[in-house]
Amino acid sequence: MRDGAIALEGLLDGAVGLARWIFDSQPLKIWRQSRNPEVSNWLSVPQVAKLLGLKQEAAYWLVRNEFISTEKLRALRGCGARVSRVEFERFKESYVFATEISEALKTTSRKVNELLSEQGIVPASGQGLEKCGKIFYARSKELIDFLTTLNVSLPSADSGAIDPACR
Repeated sequence: MRDGAIALEGLLDGAVGLARWIFDSQPLKIWRQSRNPEVSNWLSVPQVAKLLGLKQEAAYWLVRNEFISTEKLRALRGCGARVSRVEFERFKESYVFATEISEALKTTSRKVNELLSEQGIVPASGQGLEKCGKIFYARSKELIDFLTTLNVSLPSADSGAIDPACR
């Protein structure tokens, strides 16, 4: 651009004006964030799903069941919501998915569920028809202590932390 913050990669044939300009996406995202930092503090529910490795339906279940708090974009039904990055990090610090535990134990999520149930540790995601389709547990002292007896440490809540430049 004019100030040299972003290099023009090329021009698109057949387009006119600004629509012709081609930029590398990563520097463009960083530039955009620096010009509008308040937007970078929010995630859409589909972005949350992607970052957590979930289907969108599971992420919407987490929102509906108040495991992840959102801010409504408008009072009208169906206008969407957004999740603050702070709330996203709070969720990751508070819960762990059975798939993460199963990877550490080198077993299946079903076996993890059975093993933890035997210890009286129940999933936060519920066990009935209302469950989200992805089993997850509160990062409780009981869970941590039990996994420590198995010489297993949970993945850090920071693993997969959001790069502020990603949007």
